[in-house]
Amino acid sequence: LDAPVVAHPPFPGTERDYLRAQIARILHATYVAPAGMFSFEEDTEEEPKPIVPTEEWEAPAPDEMVEPASWVHYYSTILKVGRVSKPPKPEDEEEGEEDAEQEEEEPEEDQLLNDLSADPPVVDSEDTPVPAWTVRTSGVGEYLVAYAVSSAWPGALAFCSTKPSVKFANVYIGDGLENTGKSFTPKPMPEIAKEPEEVTEQDDVPLDEENAELKAIEEKRMIEEAGEEEEEED
Repeated sequence: LDAPVVAHPPFPGTERDYLRAQIARILHATYVAPAGMFSFEEDTEEEPKPIVPTEEWEAPAPDEMVEPASWVHYYSTILKVGRVSKPPKPEDEEEGEEDAEQEEEEPEEDQLLNDLSADPPVVDSEDTPVPAWTVRTSGVGEYLVAYAVSSAWPGALAFCSTKPSVKFANVYIGDGLENTGKSFTPKPMPEIAKEPEEVTEQDDVPLDEENAELKAIEEKRMIEEAGEEEEEED
């Protein structure tokens, strides 16, 4: 787990850090609970407000929990900065133009206790839409169970039974990869180099001609040097 992660785009950490980050993403995106089972604690000034079990909450029957609106997110949204809350600003930091631009940006919406119907679909298509969640029931009679399956993170499932008592749980058995609705296409290999054009071979210069050419070059050089020496003497 201490090995570096070799990937593109680069990941600034080890395999342990990558695994921790993926677990956090899956947990915050797929851990859900029956709607109304939890609510914000109002008698506190803490921000963000913690969630607590709702007093005198009565669970609906499983066959009444077959809509995404019957389930809510239990954890907050992970922001683009990798946190569930924005980091505090240093007290001595002077507010500049860059800070002013950041304040003007629209805040990211928190999914905490939002129902699943607000989750964007994995594939937004009129022909073959893929919703973020699929909610169904299984079993009969007192063994009837309602469950919600995540399409964004295959392998994530939440279920709830109400008899003899209310029980709900979340399970994830997957490969740790998010379903973005797009197929992965590896980058193609570079184009294979073409065969070079045929080179026309030239006949070797006969030795006599080569020596004659070299002799002519040498004689020309000696004549030029002799002419330069005569000019210097004059």
